[in-house]
Amino acid sequence: MTRNEKLKCLYLILLQILDGLLTYWGVEYTGYGTRIEGNPLVRMAIENAGAATALFWIKGLGCCACYYICRAMSQIKAYWELYWFVAGIYTC
Repeated sequence: MTRNEKLKCLYLILLQILDGLLTYWGVEYTGYGTRIEGNPLVRMAIENAGAATALFWIKGLGCCACYYICRAMSQIKAYWELYWFVAGIYTC
């Protein structure tokens, strides 16, 4: 992977980490509880395992997926346009 591709991959991983931290804060400290989580699978995991444990494993898996997707995309240059589309949707 080139330096630019590594930075893009780091960006996606940082988004995963930030999403996990903000979700944890929203679930634990806003008073809304798990109602604030929009993903029903993540909500179920939080209710069954606790916010910290569930988000650690789910976001850890997400970071691994981001890394492997970036590695695969470095082989096919045309997919970087798709990367920016997904990153744009994710941040909305």
